[in-house]
Amino acid sequence: MLPNSSSGAPAWTPERFSGVSNAMLDALGLDDRLIRAPYHANRETFPGNVFVTGRGPHCFVDSSFTRCLAVKNADLELFGCTFSGGAQPSAIRTESTHARLVHCVVAGSVQCDRGRLDLEGSRISGNVLARGLDLRLTSATIHGTLDSDELGLSIGPGSRVECLVMRLPAGAPPGAAQSVRLDFGASVGACHFESSRFRVVQVNSRGHLVTVASSDVPDPPSGRTSST
Repeated sequence: MLPNSSSGAPAWTPERFSGVSNAMLDALGLDDRLIRAPYHANRETFPGNVFVTGRGPHCFVDSSFTRCLAVKNADLELFGCTFSGGAQPSAIRTESTHARLVHCVVAGSVQCDRGRLDLEGSRISGNVLARGLDLRLTSATIHGTLDSDELGLSIGPGSRVECLVMRLPAGAPPGAAQSVRLDFGASVGACHFESSRFRVVQVNSRGHLVTVASSDVPDPPSGRTSST
């Protein structure tokens, strides 16, 4: 059971997205929040897990989360919010959601399945695990590893990713070509590609695309890892 829960129903956790039942939702602790209707939070503090579902719109401004924000089938925007992560493996988890984080600070990891994630001027101290996700970065920083299964990924202007792991999406042939585009001012500390065919290009100050790494020119010993 979750702390302070009086129900005999199975404990609800943000990880249990599939098959969320009313019994599980009844097991929410007193510090946990379930948000299903359009919601706007301004300078609120959420001491427990927060579960958001429903298209909303949902908007959180200058609010702080001390555990996990879990979102399913929703649209939400967060401006100037902070996440401490707590004991949860991920500070933010989304599924089939369009989430936009603007100037947010996340002390933890982010896990997203399907949907879209916009990181604008936000800082992630942990890893970002993206599966079937439309990821868009603008002046964002990921201090951990960005693990993506997109064949083609763009790192927006002014963004920094410490480590990028490019996996092949489900059903893609082993030799499918993978590519990374770095907009002007964007950088990646290191890249690893699951495919043997890859290319990394960067937009220079003149707006021209320049190839900075390619499987056509085996640079490191493995031929699959590059630094930009």
